[in-house]
Amino acid sequence: MITRLMATGIIAGLLLLALTPLRQVVAASHSMASTSRCQNIQLSIRPASIHGATGHVGAVYRLHNTWSTPCSLQGYPGVELLDAQFHSLPTHTNRGHGFIIYGTPPAPRVTLDAAHDAYFGLEYSDVQTQGETCPRTEYLLVIPPDDYLPDVTYSHAGTNFGYVAPCGGKVTVSPVHGTATVR
Repeated sequence: MITRLMATGIIAGLLLLALTPLRQVVAASHSMASTSRCQNIQLSIRPASIHGATGHVGAVYRLHNTWSTPCSLQGYPGVELLDAQFHSLPTHTNRGHGFIIYGTPPAPRVTLDAAHDAYFGLEYSDVQTQGETCPRTEYLLVIPPDDYLPDVTYSHAGTNFGYVAPCGGKVTVSPVHGTATVR
């Protein structure tokens, strides 16, 4: 009888140990699922950095949650080029498949709170080809992933020109991610 009770106790203990990681995964996925989607009204979008070489320019934009409650983003932002008077410029956006942003990077879910921001990369060519213009773009209209309302931000991050000039209005964007790098 005591042996049966000991065996039952050992089995119950082992089962509890085996299920603990599963409970932690379920709890973590529940907390991630309960984090609401970020809305444009709670985000501040600003240029973080811009670098260029060999006719290609890569810019990184930071998305900061200005509210006290966490929210999450997953996917690609929408982007439209704007001139100094906030008029729309011809914009042709690709998701991935650029020179700096290569391939189709995965789109992780990024949770934003007071200590964690999200970032996306924007790439363009500043080399004019036949019949193409490189419109002076002073602002970007950015639509966060899974949102319908935009935010407007400066297109540049302390460049000497105060604007970016994507030739042909062609830009490539990366999905949002938790690090300030262009991939």
